[in-house]
Amino acid sequence: MIPRKKWATYTAHEKELMKTAVTHASPDEYFTPEYAAAFIGVSPRTLQSWRDNDSDKLEYSKPCRSVVLYQARILHGFLQRMTYKCTANYRKAS
Repeated sequence: MIPRKKWATYTAHEKELMKTAVTHASPDEYFTPEYAAAFIGVSPRTLQSWRDNDSDKLEYSKPCRSVVLYQARILHGFLQRMTYKCTANYRKAS
């Protein structure tokens, strides 16, 4: 597990390792926002914004006040839902 730190200080290699960890994880495994962000290609701040604005884009678990976790199954499902065959079919998420 890569230690948590400010998003801007992660190297491209560290982000790739986080993405790979989620890719090869059990569907029931949980990950921090940093790992989730690396996997889907956004920043942890974007994930926080989605949570803060009551967005239904990506489900998460909050086992206690200061801990947010994303399940691998949910992350993989999110990417599948965001797959398009034609840009005419793309609907920008609000």
